[in-house]
Amino acid sequence: MFDFSSVKKIHFLGVGGVSMSSLARFFHRSGYCVSGSDREYSDTLVSLNEEGISVWPGFEPALIGNPDLVVFSSAIPPFDPELVYLKSSGFTVLERHAFLPYLAALFGYTVAIAGTHGKTTVTSMCALIMKTASLSFYAHIGGASKNLGSFYFSGNDFLLMEACEYRRSMLSVSPFVAAVLNAEVDHPDTYRDKSDVFDAFDDFLASSKGLKIVNGDCEYYRLRQRHLSPVTFGFSPDCEFRGVDVKQFENGCFGCRITHLGILLADIKLKVPGKCNLTDALAAAAICASIGVSGEYIKAGLDNFDGVYRRFDYCGKFLSASVYTDYAHHPTEISETLYTASLLEKNKLIVVFQPHTYSRTARLKKEFVSALAACDKLIIVKEYAARETPSDGMSALALFRECSNREKYYADNLVDAAALLHKKTAPNDLILIVGAGNVVNLAKLLIS
Repeated sequence: MFDFSSVKKIHFLGVGGVSMSSLARFFHRSGYCVSGSDREYSDTLVSLNEEGISVWPGFEPALIGNPDLVVFSSAIPPFDPELVYLKSSGFTVLERHAFLPYLAALFGYTVAIAGTHGKTTVTSMCALIMKTASLSFYAHIGGASKNLGSFYFSGNDFLLMEACEYRRSMLSVSPFVAAVLNAEVDHPDTYRDKSDVFDAFDDFLASSKGLKIVNGDCEYYRLRQRHLSPVTFGFSPDCEFRGVDVKQFENGCFGCRITHLGILLADIKLKVPGKCNLTDALAAAAICASIGVSGEYIKAGLDNFDGVYRRFDYCGKFLSASVYTDYAHHPTEISETLYTASLLEKNKLIVVFQPHTYSRTARLKKEFVSALAACDKLIIVKEYAARETPSDGMSALALFRECSNREKYYADNLVDAAALLHKKTAPNDLILIVGAGNVVNLAKLLIS
């Protein structure tokens, strides 16, 4: 640990990312001298510069100056020339997860939300509820809320944050509230097997200084947490925060009554489609109620929640077909997204999927094949390798060959995928663009 109180200037490497740009904004607003760099020019860099934060694309040593601290994203490889330069020049350099304890120390209480799926949605829901209740907090969200954007700050009472399990970074902080939404194998480059994943979430909950909140309907709770009696949410009769009288409304949206120990807390009707969002709403209600937010604010926040960009996100029309994008990159998430699509009126469901990392594709091959079988037409796009190389697992083309869909196509790039859609799309089809990589840019090619 170093003396953070002496820090006045911070440089963020990888500042174009959602998390890093949020940190840059927070420290800029808090009076620090902030700079940042990223590999590529982006709208995020433009907006940061417009806000008075000095950021730039590429490696520019002369612009970096002499920061007291450098924070870098986990997406930055160890051989990155700027990272190598900063480390060799004697600067204090911390990876984002190692920096989080210093961030948390600036707040009265930390609320950390972990889980394989749903972290961004639940954190965004909590942020809107807490804003509605006029709480003092900073929301460190791993995506862009349609209500609040990717950055929201109103004071230093609470730090509301996602706790990512990749490389066990969620173990970096000791929160006052620790919530686990679910637990599955998703990062084979970090975890050996499901038991290893469960061990990490056990450690995360054990690190809590106060409340432990767990999805009472999931396998992880049944196998690992039931005997420890954490606060639970879900639809099962023994859940402390329970969803009852579930109703499905138009456009695939759901609602329910949320009870706490059998007493009505809130009667909600969501505006975002998908039953998975109802589970996320129960989690948000449990978390917010546990820090003292009343039912009226929970209801108001959830009823007015507009969703998160790239989470079953409607983009517009292409050849009279509706186009949606979704960040799903795990088979469970894909299955939920395709189920949500099935609730909407459509002719055919066309799924464009881009695998994210070779290792995940190889480890979860059978699950991907099963999840993708639920669409009428499938287009698989060349993988988004991220930090990996082909030797780490399976390519998108290899996965394509494994898929048993009657009508399937492979595209080596987004332009080819757009050309395929132009040939294969009929009026009133639903096009679902799925993946955590750059496949989202396909929507921009289709909709002008």
